[in-house]
Amino acid sequence: MNRFAKFLTSVVLALSVAGLSSAADFTVPHQYRGLDYPYNPGSPVYTKAPRGYRPFYVSHYGRHGSRFAYSTLFYNQTYTLFHTAAEQGNLTPEGKGLAERVFEAYPYLMQNVGLLSDKGREQHAGIAKRMYANFPEAFKDGAFVYAVSSNSMRSVMSMAAFGASLQACNPELHLKMEQSPAQLYCTMPRDKANFKNVDRRPLPDLTGELALNPFLYLCRKVDCDAIMRRWFIDIDAAYASVCGPKWDQNMSQYQKTPLSDEQLQEARKGVLMWRLWVFAAGMVNQDFDFCFDDMFTLDEWKGLCKADVQVAYKEHRNYLDNDCQVVMDILEDCRGHVESGARGAKLRFGHDHVLWPVTAIFNIKGHGETPHTLEDVNKVYVGSNICMAANLQFILYRNAKGGVLVKTLLNEQEVLLPCSDSVYCPWEVFEKYVQERVGLFPVLQ
Repeated sequence: MNRFAKFLTSVVLALSVAGLSSAADFTVPHQYRGLDYPYNPGSPVYTKAPRGYRPFYVSHYGRHGSRFAYSTLFYNQTYTLFHTAAEQGNLTPEGKGLAERVFEAYPYLMQNVGLLSDKGREQHAGIAKRMYANFPEAFKDGAFVYAVSSNSMRSVMSMAAFGASLQACNPELHLKMEQSPAQLYCTMPRDKANFKNVDRRPLPDLTGELALNPFLYLCRKVDCDAIMRRWFIDIDAAYASVCGPKWDQNMSQYQKTPLSDEQLQEARKGVLMWRLWVFAAGMVNQDFDFCFDDMFTLDEWKGLCKADVQVAYKEHRNYLDNDCQVVMDILEDCRGHVESGARGAKLRFGHDHVLWPVTAIFNIKGHGETPHTLEDVNKVYVGSNICMAANLQFILYRNAKGGVLVKTLLNEQEVLLPCSDSVYCPWEVFEKYVQERVGLFPVLQ
């Protein structure tokens, strides 16, 4: 193990966070947490490989594990909303109870913004352990495992937890872990430090109902005013304490057509409610026992989750072209090991806004299909598929005659690629399919 890998392993083993307690009245099914869905591999049953085939290599991309909110704004906005209302005497009895819990949680949350939680480390350690158990032939003594990460600390620590767990399974593995600009093309291609960045062809603008601003869509799904009335006596004063024109600067990212003043007012309410939902949804990923599931009714959770998918899809679709670099790295990595026969793995650690485009380029579980309605978006972008610690694995198998098959796993579950009627896809078919899919997103040279 190199010096960097040893350092990360020691940090992983040393880190721990004490738990606190503050519970809500009920808990929400995880599928309504969108991209904050905590990882759950279930109990996968794998199809037996064709006779004579044994695994020898794994090519992987994984999202970082469970974390605290990625930005201070989700914690600050919630705190400011309730703190200002408390100072103004603008809280209902329900609002007072909620505010007390927000004030209690706030300092602990702010100390950990963006950081991987213990749950996140445990998720990746578990994935590594199961990967070794499921495909031990790929990790025999002397096998080389190369792990790379984006420059986000939560991704680096996810890599460290994974690497430490894999090394514990077999101390004789040659493990190298690295975070550097040289590897951003296969972990987070759109990062400005990626030396392989080139100008990309912009995708056509969405049209028809798909062009609707996702925060206006949110206001169609939930009654923002009704939610606010549960907490505040004067909801206009509560809105005014946090909502403002500064929120409008990013609206063009989600809708090209300028919004009217009335639409802007409504969209601001939608932005606030979405941020409050992110605040509540992400609590399950943290190391404290704070829970805010009772902020919303179950129907509101469902509507807010659908709106979150709209927000994510309209942002992440813009990265499809860029993230072909990840797909091509997976293909070239696999091709090199098909030719050499070398055992081991390449592990990449990054983010949801890379993983979903990669699954869409492969068209895994229909992620690459074109939505025609707003409801279709919820079919091509399923938050639970891109959950915390979500991962994509391509397992190479070979036989004594040199035949090679590829099995694809999403979150450790077998998936069929559209190019094959078997989970064991012939290498030649896989190679051609990936090249054709990448060809749909040409680079402007």
